[in-house]
Amino acid sequence: MKSNFGLKKYNGRESSFYYQGIYQNIINNNNGEYKLGVSYLYDRLEQYFPGLPVVTEENVPGVFLEYTYKYFEKLTVIGGIREDLQEKNMLVFTPRIHAKYNFTDNLIFRISGGRSYRKPYQLADHLSVLASSRQIIFKENILPERAWNYGSNLTLKSQIGHREFSISTDAYRTEFTDQLVVDAYSDSTQISFYNLKGSSYSNSFQITLNIEVIERLNLRLGYKLEDVRSTFNKKLEQQPLLSKDRSLASLSYNTNNEHWKFDYTIVYEGKKKLQNVFFNTENGNQKYSPSFALMNFQVTKVFRKFEIYGGSENLTDYRQLHPIIHPENPFGNSFDATNIWGPIQGRRIYLGFRMSIH
Repeated sequence: MKSNFGLKKYNGRESSFYYQGIYQNIINNNNGEYKLGVSYLYDRLEQYFPGLPVVTEENVPGVFLEYTYKYFEKLTVIGGIREDLQEKNMLVFTPRIHAKYNFTDNLIFRISGGRSYRKPYQLADHLSVLASSRQIIFKENILPERAWNYGSNLTLKSQIGHREFSISTDAYRTEFTDQLVVDAYSDSTQISFYNLKGSSYSNSFQITLNIEVIERLNLRLGYKLEDVRSTFNKKLEQQPLLSKDRSLASLSYNTNNEHWKFDYTIVYEGKKKLQNVFFNTENGNQKYSPSFALMNFQVTKVFRKFEIYGGSENLTDYRQLHPIIHPENPFGNSFDATNIWGPIQGRRIYLGFRMSIH
């Protein structure tokens, strides 16, 4: 990776090797199955940016065990544990469990829970922060990220008259015990990287409905509520540039002979909290972006061996005005291009050709 952001330059090169070996067998006439395995990860990252170590290396051997239990067609449980040896001879234990229960063929319940970890890279994971005049501050050595996550899903399939429908609900929570914090809140002149000191979590709930309204006309409705917060300089704040609520409506229709297909989608995104920068825009100082909706439409004509399709994305030509703060002075103290909360390209009209070769 070679990147130039004005006077800021970031160059990186990553080399990695991964091996995994698995032995598996069954128990009790296929009711149980187990897997034993070993893994090894080697990763070397060379990066060139002031304040970052030039070379970081990972040598991570690990072992794991997974067991699957099935009770007829009703219940399936998958449990797993793994142990990895991280740097400084630190053992990392990560358990995991998944379960699915079929009340009926059309009513299914799932739960999952476990622990996860990863090693973050400050700039490689957050390269967009360089598109700003703010100073980049690395306060300390970053620990691997660790989190507990768990949730559930309930799916129902049924009929209204002769029309089929399905409804699915998801609820999940992630709690971080260690996390890389990218702090764009505390100081409008800098962006700081440091380890989490406090709480950080994500709660999400989603519901999706699929239904055949009339013959060959299908409707999909979806809504997602997402509450993502982290501690910035001892204060629990909403994560910037993430919409708390989103919704979707999609209609698709095929003609009787399926020679024509029509698709229409509208997506709504709620307001997003902005980062702490110089908000010198025509609307004054803003802490939240406006909510907005995007619409897409496509028509497809199907022939025997090929298809012709056309449509439009961002049908209403909605876009974020002035996404860059002070673009006329890219080397000034108030230049910033990190608060992108909406589309910056307008309406897009396209025409395409697709051929199937058998």
